[in-house]
Amino acid sequence: MHQAAVASTNTGFPLARSDANRSGVKGSALAVAAGPQIYYTSPTTSTTTQVLVAGEGFSPSLPVYVNGTAVSGVQYLSGGFLIVPVPAGTQASQITVGTPPAGVRLNDTDPTIVYSGFSYSANRGLGDYDNDVHYATANGSTATLTFTGTGIQVMGEQYTDQGNIGISIDGGTQQTISTLPTDGQRHSNVAVYTATGLTPGNHTIVVTKLSGTYTTLDGFTITDS
Repeated sequence: MHQAAVASTNTGFPLARSDANRSGVKGSALAVAAGPQIYYTSPTTSTTTQVLVAGEGFSPSLPVYVNGTAVSGVQYLSGGFLIVPVPAGTQASQITVGTPPAGVRLNDTDPTIVYSGFSYSANRGLGDYDNDVHYATANGSTATLTFTGTGIQVMGEQYTDQGNIGISIDGGTQQTISTLPTDGQRHSNVAVYTATGLTPGNHTIVVTKLSGTYTTLDGFTITDS
């Protein structure tokens, strides 16, 4: 099996060189990409805290996003290479450059979500996104996310054992939202809260359990218009 040659740089990351024949492009008729593009990201593990990103069109001011959240501390090496700090467990597909991604869905296990008082539950078989959720039983438990976008949805569950949650964005007044269903039935992986029309840029949302036996979080959906 033909394999791409591998080179190493003084960054200590492995780097895969492109191979025109591997991608099905022959000769010198290579397509010219518009805007910055990522072609390669160094492998990640559960303990990886930074990755080498290779591509083209990079600049020192180029915004870099992980799961829709702008990343600080990016090291610009050249127009084709960046070193990007990432939360442990980040996948290559979660890293984007330039225009912030729209409609990014974060599962409740995403490392950018900070929990206090929540526990993890998997394989409930109730229609949860990726078949898992985080839940809290103690009032005052919180889930916090910093994101980049103009809108966000809190994904969770509506059921008779749920109650009220508090939502605060950027330290603003907390809104009380009921997660009790009007029909008495369980609704999993649904938007229990939606915010739109936020100013472009970074925002922080805090979800707080206020009442009920459980508060269930199944992640967030970030939008950018």
